[in-house]
Amino acid sequence: MNLAKNTVFAVIGTTSVGKSKLGIELAKAINGEIINSDSLQVYKGFNTITNKVTNSEREQVPHHLLDFLDPSVQYTVQDFETDSIKKIKEISEMNKVPILVGGTNYYTQSVIFNNSLVTKNSREESEKFGCIQDKKYYNSTENYNTRSTPIENGKINLENCSSNEIIERLRKIDPTMASVWHPNDRRRAIRSLEVFYETGKLHSEWIKESQSHEKNDNQSSDPDVLYQRIRNREGLFTEIDEFSKYIESRVDGNKSKPTYDFGISQAIGFREFEEYWKEVQTNGQSGKALELKENGIEEMKRNTNKYAKKQVSWIKNKFLPMVKEAKNSKSKILLYVLDATDLNDWDKNVKEKAIDIAQKFLLNEPLPEMNSTSELASLLWNNIKKRKRIDDLIKIKCEICSDNSKSRKEVYSTGEAEHKLHLKSKRHQKTLKYIKTMEELAKRGITFNKKTDH
Repeated sequence: MNLAKNTVFAVIGTTSVGKSKLGIELAKAINGEIINSDSLQVYKGFNTITNKVTNSEREQVPHHLLDFLDPSVQYTVQDFETDSIKKIKEISEMNKVPILVGGTNYYTQSVIFNNSLVTKNSREESEKFGCIQDKKYYNSTENYNTRSTPIENGKINLENCSSNEIIERLRKIDPTMASVWHPNDRRRAIRSLEVFYETGKLHSEWIKESQSHEKNDNQSSDPDVLYQRIRNREGLFTEIDEFSKYIESRVDGNKSKPTYDFGISQAIGFREFEEYWKEVQTNGQSGKALELKENGIEEMKRNTNKYAKKQVSWIKNKFLPMVKEAKNSKSKILLYVLDATDLNDWDKNVKEKAIDIAQKFLLNEPLPEMNSTSELASLLWNNIKKRKRIDDLIKIKCEICSDNSKSRKEVYSTGEAEHKLHLKSKRHQKTLKYIKTMEELAKRGITFNKKTDH
């Protein structure tokens, strides 16, 4: 079997749906090796909280980029893209099949779709734009190491700027993104400036490039069933205890609040028990500690559920539309949706179908239609929403309604289509009528305060 250049399989899906299991079965069937694409499973240890596949479960299938980094290292999507592409090349050169497996969807996206994510330029290019703070931005996690250059891990010094100053700066640098974000959306405006300062390229240009631009198996599970599986996960407290002691040893007496935004600390299960550990350190296993422990368990379950919903949303609203759009490109990207809801029929509905499709693809045999693998596949493929373009996201201010609003609030529409609807709306027509009335009265020498209700 001679693999086509850049052939790669990817198993994506929601948390706790069995991606690792399918990846291993697939690798055994098609002579593959697995590349982990979970941003937390790259770290050594903490196997339970990150739901890492065990050595025995790997069934001697080689796994790459798994369990290899110290927990203090900040590993970025750019690091993953570089490392995974290198591994894909190495595996392919052995005439074996590279298989991406993991739940960090933007990691997978960065490999499968060229230019789909913002990537950093060199340190020299970034330094031209300055405005960088040092690594102390990381608060109590300032001892975290990094694989990237210091300039790439800096934070643009905009926190002390007012929201008006930030949006004005963005208007001068990237007027398109300034039009996309609401003037009061400080966080997103800062992010657009960060993209420019860190890469030397406008955020709007990155988005336009990603919109103008392998083989995938997607496992899905009915949300109600999936969330019940998540709620049944147990056995994390030993690792949470280890993590608490690890963080305490790293901060060297710094009592600042951890940010939980770097390295292994991002895992669901650590942040949720912060108050519990504070209570234990002060008063031991008190009644309050036990109460906080139960609260942490429920919070962890809720956050895991939220994460699963985000994964479902990403697959439906971003990944599927991108695959559909890619049909018109040079890349051959196929996506098959498999229904993993019923674990009793997992072999029939998931394993056998995935292996059959993969083998046919590698043998260049006719493949089934992508919407034919299950009722779920048909439902998803037949209801794909077109991705919004950057021009559809631009905020358009209605000067008439903003100037004459009794609440004195500015009135915005998102995109040209929404703005046209606004111009036909009762609100806009009522404002026009009010202006006309005021003009007629002014001709007769009658004037009113602008705050007068209308």
